[in-house]
Amino acid sequence: MNVPKLLPWIARKAGIDDELARSLWQAAAGESERMYGGRDSAAFCATAMNRFIELIKNEAPHLAA
Repeated sequence: MNVPKLLPWIARKAGIDDELARSLWQAAAGESERMYGGRDSAAFCATAMNRFIELIKNEAPHLAA
């Protein structure tokens, strides 16, 4: 599974490790894939990234402010 190249940068900014960020991305991408039936659409990408950011905020509450 390809992960966004921004993932390590986002993880550092959120104060979480790369492994957790990868796990959160996989969860977000899986949810988005189920919604859109694949990973080929722009809608998949947008939804996956938005969900990933939500999950990051849940792990790092200081970012939600």
